Amino acid sequence: MSSHEDHHDAHDHDAWPPEGLRRRPALRTVLLLVIGAVFGAVATLTWTVAPSGRTVTAVVAAVDPTGSAMAVSAPEDLVDTGLGLVGVLWRDGEGEWQRTISADGYPTCVQPGDADTTVRLGLVTEPGGPDRPPVEVVAWLECLEP
Repeated sequence: MSSHEDHHDAHDHDAWPPEGLRRRPALRTVLLLVIGAVFGAVATLTWTVAPSGRTVTAVVAAVDPTGSAMAVSAPEDLVDTGLGLVGVLWRDGEGEWQRTISADGYPTCVQPGDADTTVRLGLVTEPGGPDRPPVEVVAWLECLEP
């Protein structure tokens, strides 16, 4: 036997890692766990929001005096539901998406006191929490009449 083989055989492979020294997980294992966690989180968020979204054409019944919320007279399932407008992305009758909002934060194509205006709404369901039920909120608004 060569001295290299003798030296190799002298190691006790069952004693690795030495007592008190912990073996670190392989980098590949750590990366796979991190990637899996990221994809799992993204899939969960997508699953939570995507199936709950819908688009409806609605008729404005009233806009509150501050312009921050409105009620609609159609469709039937939204009657008597207050819909918040603060911070909503909106598109005017010309088809341009707007970033300009009123000083109070609502779309300028829906003014306080407006009624009988037709709008298209993108609604998503906010999941709620332990002390409040899920609720549909306006994600975007499109004013169909210039």
